[in-house]
Amino acid sequence: MAIDAESAEKIYRELYRTLGRAIGFQMARNIVNMGEDGFNRQDPEGSLSQLAKALSAAFGKTTANIMLSTSVKSCFKDEESEKVRQELISMKLLQGDRK
Repeated sequence: MAIDAESAEKIYRELYRTLGRAIGFQMARNIVNMGEDGFNRQDPEGSLSQLAKALSAAFGKTTANIMLSTSVKSCFKDEESEKVRQELISMKLLQGDRK
C-alpha cells in the first residue's frame, strides 16, 4: 500500500509550515535543505522520506516521529488519519507504537 500524492503533499506542507512557524522559514529551509515547494508530485514517497530523514537528523527520530504523527492528525479526520498513519508505518516513515 502506497500513499497517494495528494495525501503525501498535505503532510509535507503541514510539516514544513509547522516547522517554519516554530523556528522561522529560513531556518527550516536550512535544516531540511529544501523549501515548501520541494515536494515532488512524481515521487511523493521520496519527498516525504527525504523530509522525514532531514527532520530525524536535525531533531532526533523520536521528535521527528511526533512531528510527522501530529501533522497526519491535523491533516486528516479519524479513519482517514489512521489509514494514512498505517501507510506511513508500512513505509517505515512512522513508528507504529505511538498514536
